[in-house]
Order: sequence, then C-alpha cells, then structure tokens
Amino acid sequence: MGDVRTPSSWNMRHMTNSSPVSGGELFAAASPSSAVPRQRSLLPLTLLILVTIALLVAWLSRERWWPVPEVSVVRALPLAGASTGPRSSSTEPQQWLPASGWMVAWPHMVSASAQVSGTVQELLIQPGQQVRKGEVLARLDPRAAQLRLDQALAEEAAALAVVASSRHTIALEEAALRQLRAEYSQAQYRHDAVELQLQRVEAGGTSVSDARRQDLSLEMAAAQAAVEAAGAALAQAEARRSIAQAGHSRALAEHEARHSHMRQRSWEVEEHSVRSPIDGVVADVLVQPGQWLHSDEEHDGASVALVYEPQQLAAVVDVPLSSVADIRDGAAARIRCDVLPDTELVAQVHSRHGQADRSRGTLRLYLTLEQPAPSALTPEMLIRARIAVGNAQAIDSSQDEATTSNDDLTTIPPLEAADHPDFMWWKVDTEHRLRQVAVEIIERHEQHWLVRGLKAGDLIVHDHWPQARSGLRVNPHPMQQP
Repeated sequence: MGDVRTPSSWNMRHMTNSSPVSGGELFAAASPSSAVPRQRSLLPLTLLILVTIALLVAWLSRERWWPVPEVSVVRALPLAGASTGPRSSSTEPQQWLPASGWMVAWPHMVSASAQVSGTVQELLIQPGQQVRKGEVLARLDPRAAQLRLDQALAEEAAALAVVASSRHTIALEEAALRQLRAEYSQAQYRHDAVELQLQRVEAGGTSVSDARRQDLSLEMAAAQAAVEAAGAALAQAEARRSIAQAGHSRALAEHEARHSHMRQRSWEVEEHSVRSPIDGVVADVLVQPGQWLHSDEEHDGASVALVYEPQQLAAVVDVPLSSVADIRDGAAARIRCDVLPDTELVAQVHSRHGQADRSRGTLRLYLTLEQPAPSALTPEMLIRARIAVGNAQAIDSSQDEATTSNDDLTTIPPLEAADHPDFMWWKVDTEHRLRQVAVEIIERHEQHWLVRGLKAGDLIVHDHWPQARSGLRVNPHPMQQP
C-alpha cells in the first residue's frame, strides 16, 4: 500500500515542521472553542472592578454633587466701639475696685436636724457627698423610742377592747329594752280589755251579779299593777341604755387619745432617722457616733449636718469703707477662683448694707452670680473679685493686668439657642467646614453678648443643630447684625 496521509496527521506534521509556535497557540489551534468559557469567567470580575471604581469616585466627589446644607451664621466683631453695659451716671469712666473673699452658700446653708433627742448610732454621710431630699443622713438609737411605741400600741389595743365591750353592752341593753317594751304593751292591752269589760258591767245595771262585778274589779287592779311594773322596768332599761351609751362615748374618746399617743410615738421612732431637707451637697457633718443630741430649743446640738445647693452660691468680700459711696446696689462684679483659672464669673452687688468692721475699716458685701455656679466651686473657697465703681478712684496697681485685659474678647449677637442644654459652639472655617470651639459668655446685654474664645471675623452657627459634626461642609448664610 502507498503512503496514505490523512488530513489530521498532515496538519500536525506540517505544524511541527513549520515555524515554531507556543503551547498556547498549539492548544488554541487544537481546541479553538475553549477560549469562549475563559472569556466568560473574566466578565463578572471585570464588572465588579468597574462598579467598585464608580462607587469610589462617587464617594470622593459626594460633596461636589450632593446638596450642601445651608446654615445661618453670625460674625464675631471686635470689642472696640461696642458697648459693654450701662455706663455710670458719673462723667468719669467706670473703673474696677479689687477685693478678696470666699464663696458661701446662697442665701444660706440648710440644716438637717434631729427632731427628737437621742444618741447618734450611725452616720451615713461625709462632707462633699451628694444627697437627695429625704435621704437618710444619720440614725439615732431607736430602742427607747421603740419601747414607748410598743407600750402605746398596747394601750391603744386595750382602749379598743373597751370600745368593743361598751358596744356589746349597748347591744344587750337594746335587746332588753325591746323585750320590756313588748311586755309593757301586753300589760297595757290586758288593762284596756279588763277596763272595757268593767265599763260594760257598770252600764248593764243589776243584770250582772255582784260576784262578777267584784271579779272584774280585782282583775282591773291586777292589770293596773302589771302596767305600772312593766313601765317601771322599761324606764330602768332606758336608763341602763343611756348609761351604756355614755360609757361607749367615753371609751371612744379614750381610744382616740390612745391612738393619737401611739401616732406620736410612731413619729418619734421615724424621726430617729435624720433626713436631708433638700437636694444638695453636704457642707459639714456636725456630730459623731455616740454623741447625745438634744431636740429642745435651749440646745444647738440637734443639727446633724449642713447641706447647700451647689448651683446657689455667692461671694463674700470686704471692701474699704471709704469706697462704699462709689459702689451702687446691683453694680457689676467679676469673680475669679484658682480652681477655674480661665473663667471669670459674672456677678453683681446684692446690697451695700452689709456688716461693717470699724476696727479694720471694711464693709462686708455679698456678690451674687448671674448664672448657676460651676460644679467646681464650693463654699469656703477663696476668690478674687473686682467691683465696678462710678468714679475715678485709685485702683490697686498690683491688680493682674490679664484680669482686666480685653484683647481676647469679642462681641456677637444674642443667641437664644445657647441656653439649650445640648448646645455646642460651631465655627465655619475658610473652607466652609464646621469646627467645634470653646466659647465663654462673659456678659449678656440686650443688643450683644461679650464672649471669650473667638476672633474678630469668625463665623458662628446661630441655631442649635444636633446634626452638626466636625468637618461637615456647609453653605454659611450670614444674618443681618446690628
């Protein structure tokens, strides 16, 4: 047979002897349809990569394409030329008089006192502790009071038994009285029947024998005697009932007295737990375990602790008597304390009619805070103060210049939202992004507020905005300012 060449063998030999090819080309040439599934398997991966890139681009450019919230803003203005409050009637500029003193509870401390006498058994508080109204601060030994209460309870129970007995006696007398009334009615009925027969005999003349007439007369006498006896018994029963009712009234009165006595003893036991009269902070503990307390007015030992409201504080300062004429009631004042080095509290003179110390030549004044006291302040803390005076009086040259410096103060329009408990100060920076800032309100006036913590030109968000966050891009809308 001759050399027979099939097409497939010839193609394979021809491909082997011709120019070299790669293994992939050889596989493609041998199986041309295998490339289609491979391309289909890469398609989902390619789509996923494209979608991811699209989302990333959309996220990075979201602020450009998405709407930017518009916020109302006010501009912080420099202090120069702004009025910081009512001027004195004097033609000379207002100045500040330095003073020193300490913080006190305002208007006064509240005493938590024991209303009964006894020995302090347990103390449950210490100075500086927060307490609630009605919370137990101390306990007195209640054993003697408990014995008196037990005796009062026994006496009340005995009085109640007498009341029950007297009520039972009245019930018995009422039953006897009903029985005697029935017997009296029967005797009276018998008397009336005999009397009627006797009247008929008398009216009949001689037709009735003398014996019959005599019998009726005897029956009449017996019926009359029975009526009189039943009436006497009925009167005695009514008298006994009245006596029983009077005894019951006395028993009720005695029980009421014993009940009141028992309530008094119960109150005494309850008062052996000394409770706080207000919500506040314990300023001082005045007793110790084992101490005897007297509750009468001649002793001052019934007070267990002093409690004050932490937000109700004032400052006490001594000023020279020579300066009193320059200080008016309600004059502005400023207070600083070492525990709040960066804060100056706004206050005013409560009254010039304080306690004078002629030996030192000073007058004691109270400066009340215009805002609730910060939690860091407590009574007895030393403070430095300055009080506005109305004339050009010599001011202590050693006063700290930083205290009176206004370089870091600016003014803004009043913000009603600042009184919201969750209000936060937001500043809009040059890139129109929100930045949280710490702002201290120094003075509040009708047309503007004096604040510290801002720079002239800063844009401040006017409204309370819970959705605000640092770095959020906004579109500031300046409000008209006076």
